[in-house]
Amino acid sequence: MACGRCDAVCPSLIPLTDLFTAAHTEIARERERAAFAMASRERYRTRTARLDQERLELADERQNKRANHAAAAAVNAALERAKARRQRQDDAP
Repeated sequence: MACGRCDAVCPSLIPLTDLFTAAHTEIARERERAAFAMASRERYRTRTARLDQERLELADERQNKRANHAAAAAVNAALERAKARRQRQDDAP
């Protein structure tokens, strides 16, 4: 197809070699575009998954902080009750 012999024998004088070359070039360009689009989609999916994972981790971290804060408040309240009970025991004869 790229040897050019068909151009010499074409009775209609159609530049077949040029047409074949242009078609091959267009096919190659279309394949490059498709590969680029596929890579872009994959990058988008990966980014979206990463951002979703980061959001989940941040939400978990916030929830753990709240739970730790609530637990710390409960511990402090229990310590205060224990101190008050000891104070009452020390004050009682």
